[in-house]
Amino acid sequence: MDSLEFCTTAGRKKHSVVAVSSAGWLNETNKYLPDLLNAEKLIVPKDAKLAASCAGFVQWGIQESESKTRLRQYARELARPLAYIEDGFIRSFDIGLSHEPGRSIILDDLAFYYDATKPSRLETILNSDFKPNFIERWKTRDAIHYITRNRISKYNNAPEELPADLSRASGRKKILLIDQRAGDASIAGALASESSFKRMVDEAFKHKDADVIVKIHPDALTPGKFSAISPSLGEYKGDKRLHVISEAVNPYVLFDFVDEVFVVASGMGFEAVMAGKSVSCFGVPYYAGWGVTNDYKEPLRSRKKRSLEDIFHVAWMRLSRYVDPSSRKLVSVKAAAKTLASERQRQGLTAS
Repeated sequence: MDSLEFCTTAGRKKHSVVAVSSAGWLNETNKYLPDLLNAEKLIVPKDAKLAASCAGFVQWGIQESESKTRLRQYARELARPLAYIEDGFIRSFDIGLSHEPGRSIILDDLAFYYDATKPSRLETILNSDFKPNFIERWKTRDAIHYITRNRISKYNNAPEELPADLSRASGRKKILLIDQRAGDASIAGALASESSFKRMVDEAFKHKDADVIVKIHPDALTPGKFSAISPSLGEYKGDKRLHVISEAVNPYVLFDFVDEVFVVASGMGFEAVMAGKSVSCFGVPYYAGWGVTNDYKEPLRSRKKRSLEDIFHVAWMRLSRYVDPSSRKLVSVKAAAKTLASERQRQGLTAS
């Protein structure tokens, strides 16, 4: 089995042992990781003998470390599959910093899916002649419809209720700006920086006829974590068009309220595309450059024209895996969304 097969043949082959780069990935927050990797056991290979017992190797997190370098070296020397993995697009009920276990991952055998500096498998497939067949396209559209109708997001603990602060927003056009946690690897991965957030804010306020609504990232409200967009808001603090939202709110409620969505690299931008919004990107996230967004930054490599369904199928279905938290079995993206929709309903978070 090569690295591509390792990333895309979920459920077809059970692996006895899979290697991870750090013992940190063996904790309770990642208790579904063995199920998502279809592995009976996860280990951290401390030496070549242990490494030789592994069917494949996975690196989580783009920041370099000695253990990650050693992991990749073992994979090369043993000619074993190597995958770069990250949290999936429908992760959990609560946010990651709550330590709730993640229920999905996205795998890529070439690079981290959000790393625009390298040609990932995601980018390579979308730039190829690949076309989903009739069944695949039907399942893709069905999943998108279910997710948007039931307002399923990466995190799903927020109510479907518009923040009271927005009641004073005028009847003007509304632009939603999406924050990210400062220092998030996806920002640099999208060829962006702090200046990208400044450009996004400045561009929004050029619309003299629009209210500017800023959604602060939930992680930024945690001690020791910071907002990427907040430093760029200083000169506009007295502007009556500015509305800063820090409380939890379901993204689709905000999408319903606004006319346009501006992002740097946030995955919430693709959810906005799914919701039918006009989305402008000030970095190069995985969904930018394919013709479904307005792009303020060019990718390093040309990207062909692709539809929303094409991008969703490759990123959210072909290269992603989802687990049912009760059965610990791999399930489809729609099944994962259904489980979370039921949880939201039980918690009284859906609109009445």
